[in-house]
Amino acid sequence: MIRELPPGAVPYVFPLYVHRADDVYQPLRRTGIPIFRWDQLWPDTPTLQGDQGLAWSTHVFQLGCHQDLTEDDIDRIASTVRQIVDGEKGVVS
Repeated sequence: MIRELPPGAVPYVFPLYVHRADDVYQPLRRTGIPIFRWDQLWPDTPTLQGDQGLAWSTHVFQLGCHQDLTEDDIDRIASTVRQIVDGEKGVVS
């Protein structure tokens, strides 16, 4: 655990790519762990050839990570994600 961050460092999230994201996202949300994704796109967002943004918007989970999380918090988040994703064969990358 890092007690102090260097100047200018701002933690945001830990990105996690999950292949079967739709099967596990809502079950993970229901556990109360800090998890988000960009699955609601802005209206009229253009589709560009080769752009991975649409896939990332649903497959990349954002797990909260900040300096106030304890080791127990991190362990609980990690074990919850593993249990639900592995249980649904979500295949984490």
